[in-house]
Order: sequence, then C-alpha cells, then structure tokens
Amino acid sequence: SGSSIIQWDFMGPNNIGGRTRAILIDPTNPNKMIAGAVSGGLWVSNDGGLNWSEHPQNRELPCLSISCIARASNGDIYVGTGEKIWNGVTYGNGDSGFAGCGIYKSTDGGSTFSLLESTIPALNSDTHRWAYIVALATHPTNPEWVYAATDRSFFMSTDGGETWVSPTGIPDLSGTCWDVRAASNGTIHVLISSKYFKSTDGMTFVEKSGNNLGNFPVYGENKKLAVSPTDPNYLYVVTTRTTGCLRQVLQSADAGETWVEIGAGGSEFFEPMSAGGTFCQGWYDLCIAVDPANKERIFIGGVDLWSWSAQDNWQ
Repeated sequence: SGSSIIQWDFMGPNNIGGRTRAILIDPTNPNKMIAGAVSGGLWVSNDGGLNWSEHPQNRELPCLSISCIARASNGDIYVGTGEKIWNGVTYGNGDSGFAGCGIYKSTDGGSTFSLLESTIPALNSDTHRWAYIVALATHPTNPEWVYAATDRSFFMSTDGGETWVSPTGIPDLSGTCWDVRAASNGTIHVLISSKYFKSTDGMTFVEKSGNNLGNFPVYGENKKLAVSPTDPNYLYVVTTRTTGCLRQVLQSADAGETWVEIGAGGSEFFEPMSAGGTFCQGWYDLCIAVDPANKERIFIGGVDLWSWSAQDNWQ
C-alpha cells in the first residue's frame, strides 16, 4: 500500500501450451511432430515427442487458439484456429473457448506459417463463419482441395485456401459442422448439424442420413468421425446427448451407406464422457480414431480412454 514496492519474480512454468486439441505427425519423418494448443499456439518436436519447444513464429501469430491441423499430399499444412465449446455458453460470457483468426498455411513443411486472408473473420466476432474452425481435411490425390468444418457451416477450396465455397449438395450456412474426414480413396465424409453427407468425387455431396433402419441417425448434438486408414469402407462415429453423455457409437463397413450400433449409451459401466456420477463432458472432451493396423479396432477419448475391437469388445 502507499509507497510500498512489491517485486515479482517469474517462477514458471514456461513450457505449458494449454489444452492440446490437434497433433500432426509427419508421414515422411515420424520423429517430426506439430501440436496445437487452444491457448498456447503451435509447438514442435523433432524427437518423436520426447521434447517440445515453441514454434519459432508462435509469439508473432495473430492468435494462439489452435483447434485442428491437416496435411496435404504435397506437404502443405493447414492449421485451424478458434476453440468452440458446445455447452451453450457463448464467446465472451465466461466460456473457456476462444474465437480464432482463420486458417494458417505452411508451404515449407511447417517451418513458416501465414494467415489465409480468405478466412479472416470480423474483428472480435464469434458469429462470423470463420471464427471457429472445428476440423480440417485435404483430398488425398488433389492437394489443392481443402475442406473446412466450422461452427457455421462446411466449406471447400480448390485452390489451396485462396477462395472458398459451399460444395454442391450442401446449403450455405447449413449449421454446425462437427467433423470432416477424407478417406484414402478420395471419398469425403462430413457431419453437419443433424445430418451425414458423403462425396465420392470430392466435389458433390449427398445426404446419407435418415430414420430408416441402417441409415445414419439424425441427431443434432456433438459427434466425431473416424475413417480407417487401411480400408476406406470402415467408418466410425461417436455421438453424444445434450447432457454430454454418450448416445452411441456407430460403425459402417460399406463407406457410410449403412450403419450399426457397436456401443450404446446409458450404461453405468461404459461411459467414456464421465469419470463417475451423472456429469458428462461430451460437449468438451470427444475424439475417436481407428487403429491403423486393425480396421475393426477403435479408440474413443472423453474423460476416460476406451478401446473397442471386433475381437475384444469394449475395454
């Protein structure tokens, strides 16, 4: 108080990047990794994740809220920004999410990044279509074709991110796009609002959801998609309820034409979105991946990590 002088010494830690929402392993060099944190920007490792350091540009980037990373077949890397939290609380009202500044692109393997001007949202806006990039994907054989899932809709670029359009078959501003994945054969799978779309040519999309037996079910809550890297016919989706608890886990063995349930929600034993009790965080913690060595083995991350295989069921 008054004339008192208080001196502060920095005690750390200085190597914390915040929640990690995205990670990319270089397919040509598995020791090279890039991770994206929602409040700490980009981090890099050159020894398979044993040691990490800030990306050299990290403190120069317009924003540090990294949500997703994708790599094109020509080596270009795209980084989405803006972390959307699906709990009904909006940006600026006590939420832990942050609006982003668009999509960064690197044409030199991740050494340097620049912001794509076509994706810059309005200043301090959480309602602009580029404020929250939820997921990114690239076409396996057309490296200039990039797909962006945002909290407003789904967009595609055929010129490496210079310009964007709503693809044929998907209305502009069609609602929250939960996820997008590109299969190894070029089929693109998208979850938008309560619907599922697919494109076999990468350009024109057809809805494949409905209420008949075998259709992808029509649910509007948070959901994530994964495709087997070894067999493009095998797809998996994890869906949640408005409570954030697990609704169900679905499998398709025919590239999304028909679906079956392999994991049901509502179980006291099997609830990946909760560490116990009735409170679930599927609106916050939700990811799914397919084992690259087994097309019928998957991993689901919520509060806990679970695996499923056709041989061992859920563990």
